[in-house]
Amino acid sequence: MATIKSSYSGFFASLVVSIRLVAVLVLLAACQTTKDTTPDTVTTAFWQAVISGNLQAAQGHVTKDSQSLLAADQGRKYSSVQIGAMTLDGDSATVVTQLSQNDKKISFNTALLKENDVWKVDYQQTRMNISIVPFQGIVNELQNIGETFGEQLQQQVPLLEKSLENFGDELKRQLEDFNRALEKSTPTPKKSNHDTI
Repeated sequence: MATIKSSYSGFFASLVVSIRLVAVLVLLAACQTTKDTTPDTVTTAFWQAVISGNLQAAQGHVTKDSQSLLAADQGRKYSSVQIGAMTLDGDSATVVTQLSQNDKKISFNTALLKENDVWKVDYQQTRMNISIVPFQGIVNELQNIGETFGEQLQQQVPLLEKSLENFGDELKRQLEDFNRALEKSTPTPKKSNHDTI
């Protein structure tokens, strides 16, 4: 009887240890899955795979629709990635991304979509976001030029007002001189004897 009792207690102790071990493994797996599938961690893993030239790993992080685009862009070489703010909107997200390429830094939004409950990079949209970057620089430059021109014009307004005022004063003086010259050149009519009665 003692051996049966000790067998049961050994079995239950092993069962409890096994259950605890399974619970710990499930918790670790849940934490790992949550950590690895947030938009910012997927973005980081994706761009690090691109930088290292690991196409297979990079394709594992993109939507099925954009995998062929990624393969076509393997010629682009980046040296580092920095991840910024993340914005969630239902089943889509964006992550501010800065890549270094030939000592130049380009900033854009990496677009992500949920595909089968897993965050994946929407490389098609991300590629469009990257292609807009040079044009955004031109737009910013034009805006800066416009602001500079506006500031310079604002500084010139008092000078323009003063010049217009001086021009008006000079015009008035010249008109007065012209009127006096006209009065001198026009003879005044003399009174004739017929006019007096």
